[in-house]
This record gives sequence, C-alpha cells and structure tokens, in this order.
Amino acid sequence: MKLKKLELIIIIVAASVVSFAGCKKNDIPAKQYALFLTTANGTVVRNPSQESYPDGAIVQLTAVANPGFFFATWSGDTTSVKNPLIVKLKEDKNITANFSSDDTKTLQSLIDQCPNNGTVTIPAGTHYIDALVSLNLKSNMTLKLESGAILKALPNDKNGYYIVKLTNVGNVKIVGGTIQGERSSHFGTTGEWGMCIGILGSSNVSVSDLTVRDGWGDGIYVGYSGTQTCRNISIENVISDNNRRVALGIISVDGMIVKNSVFKNSNGTDPQSGIDIEPNDGNTVTNVQVFNSQFLNNINNGVVVQNIVGTVSNILFNGNYFMGNKWGWWVNPKATNVVITGCTGQSH
Repeated sequence: MKLKKLELIIIIVAASVVSFAGCKKNDIPAKQYALFLTTANGTVVRNPSQESYPDGAIVQLTAVANPGFFFATWSGDTTSVKNPLIVKLKEDKNITANFSSDDTKTLQSLIDQCPNNGTVTIPAGTHYIDALVSLNLKSNMTLKLESGAILKALPNDKNGYYIVKLTNVGNVKIVGGTIQGERSSHFGTTGEWGMCIGILGSSNVSVSDLTVRDGWGDGIYVGYSGTQTCRNISIENVISDNNRRVALGIISVDGMIVKNSVFKNSNGTDPQSGIDIEPNDGNTVTNVQVFNSQFLNNINNGVVVQNIVGTVSNILFNGNYFMGNKWGWWVNPKATNVVITGCTGQSH
C-alpha cells in the first residue's frame, strides 16, 4: 500500500508540472487600461479608437471645437495645451478637453456700433479674442475694461498678431483691465510679432491704468501704417510684463509721453528689453519723453535705442528706475539728442 500511495503522488506532481509547462507566457491576458474622456462644446477624436488599451499603448487625442468655440486646454490626469495630444497608457486615465467661447465677433460688434465719443465697457471675466482677426478700434471712442476684465488671445501658430489694433484712427482711449497674449500656449516656434496692443499710424491715443502681458512679441507696439506715422501718444500707469520681445516697442512716432509705468521681465527673443526704440528703414522716432517709470528684470536692456536704419531724435528719459536688467540702457551713437537724466538703480 505504501508503494501505491507513492506512485499516486508522483503521478499527480508530474501531471501538475506538465500542466504548468504547457501554459505559455503569451497565454496570460495582458493588462488593459481605460481612457475616459470628458468634453463639452466640442468633441475628441482618439486614434486608435478602442474601449481599452494594452499596457504602454500610445493614443493620439485630437480636440475639435464646436462652432463659436475653441480648444483651450487638457486637464485631469494630463495637463497640456498641445493639440493633438499624445498619451501613453500605463494606468487608467481620465482626461478632459476644455473649450472656451470666441468673443471676438460679439465685442467687435459693440465697437462698430459705438456712437461718436462713446464708450465700450468690457465686464469682469476672461474674454477670448482671435488675435489674427483683432479687436479693431475706431476713431473717437473709449475702450474701458472693468476691474477683473481680461482680453486674452486664442492660441495660434502664427508669427504675428494684434489682440487690440488701432490703424489710422484718432482720439482713442484704452483704459483699465488686462490684455493678455498666448505665449504659454502658442503652437508655433518662429516669429516675434505677436502684440497685445498695436497702435499703427494713429494720433491722439491714450493707454492708461492697464496691464499688458504674455505677448508673443511686444506688450505695446507703436508703429506706422503705410506712410502715416503715429502722433501724440500717451502711455500712463501701465504694467507691461513677461512679453517675449519687448514691453514697449516704439517704431514710428512724433510726440509721445510715457509716465508712471512698469516695463519688466521681457524674455524670449531679442532685444528682450523694457523699451525698444527701433525705427524701421525710412521711419522716424522723435519727441519722446519717459518719466518716473520702472525697468525691471529684463533679460537685456531696460532701454535700448538702436536707430540702425531709421532716424531717432529728441528723446528724454527723466527720473526713471532701473534694476535687475543685464544693462540699464544702451543708445546707438547715431541717435540725436538722447538725454537720460535723474535715473536711479543700476547704471548703463
């Protein structure tokens, strides 16, 4: 009897070994992960489209906005502004595609209907603008942004844009709020001409009590339109921050006053400065005064005057403060009658 029991045990063990040896690794079910998508005001296309995915699967997600909306961001288990988005699955994921409304047409309609010497008031909240179309202001009007109002550019991949644009107009005021570029969500890698405010060939323009920030190029750009230069431009109590090229670019103007403003943190592409006076070929910058303003933490200059091809004359900087810039200021010797006086902080 003992022998028979031993024989039985050997047979059972042998059968187990044979059974285990016959189970191949590929026969074990692979881990499968789910990709849960949430969206409103748009759809998401997934490629490949499956109910579940094996460990390490690569999935491309493309957000498609409904009419009147645009893709803003991904959130949830993945945070990004890239579209399409590539996701690698090592676990279950929940991802939300966020879409926002495009307010350009609505606000432009208000501007177009504004009566002579009237005011368009933008309420508090973020209002998204197609900067490739721009909000185009007209003569004899005021654009007033209430406290907490933001005009923010929609993400794009273009070399240049204007969020708010003034072309060949006169007697215009822009007051209050924030005008914000899209440098953190910009799809492209080239160009340097994405402007928060563009003043082109216009006269008697006042910009005051507001913040311009995060432009792909300049916070404020003052230039020409055709053969027409800007005249009598006022910048007061403005903060221009974290723009990629310069805080304030002055290209073509006769008569400009800047006071009690802050130009800071310009970084990304040269000249990376606070104020850049840089007329193009055939342009003139003359009769500019800058008072009681601050130039802080710009990658290169607080102020740069570089009239390489244009003409610069009669420029006064008085009572300004410079700190944290690589250099306080630099002036091309070709410029005529440039005076920097009464300034404190770092020297040039």
